[in-house]
Amino acid sequence: MKLSKRLSVIASFIKGFKSLADIACDHGYLGIYAALNYDLETVLLTDINELPLASAKANIDKFSVKDKVNTALGNGLEPLDKDYEVISISGIGGSLLVDILNNDLEKAKKAKRLILSANNDVKLLREFLMNNHFMLTNEVMVYDYKYYEILVAEYTSKNVNYTELELKYGPHLLKEKSAD
Repeated sequence: MKLSKRLSVIASFIKGFKSLADIACDHGYLGIYAALNYDLETVLLTDINELPLASAKANIDKFSVKDKVNTALGNGLEPLDKDYEVISISGIGGSLLVDILNNDLEKAKKAKRLILSANNDVKLLREFLMNNHFMLTNEVMVYDYKYYEILVAEYTSKNVNYTELELKYGPHLLKEKSAD
């Protein structure tokens, strides 16, 4: 299975963990790829709409990963049936992504890693993360027919502070000044 450049970068941040919840999973490729290539014990693919979930289920069958990959219909983090080490949310707007995290903030805080890629309003997402004690541990700018920012965050009990410039452009991206 070959992933898009954006999904390949997102997948690279899953390696080393045992469980993944891919929210707004669309076709399910990210979770299926991770189940096939990493030592994951469990993957949950969720979506709010039946049609993408049906596509994900067909791909689960196609790639024979029923033993590790499950699906759930529902809004945001609501379908999570347990704590997942990694929560991935990508391919949606920043405002919606913030709403999803805010609606189930305790579930988000229990994850060891959040991998987030908003289609817009990334500054809003960074502000939300900062204000809720999530530290950005990595950021990558990927060109995949357009530019995508991929944020990797972890919950901390400490205060997190970013400057206005860091909120706009990303503290890690400012330091690296690179794009694929």
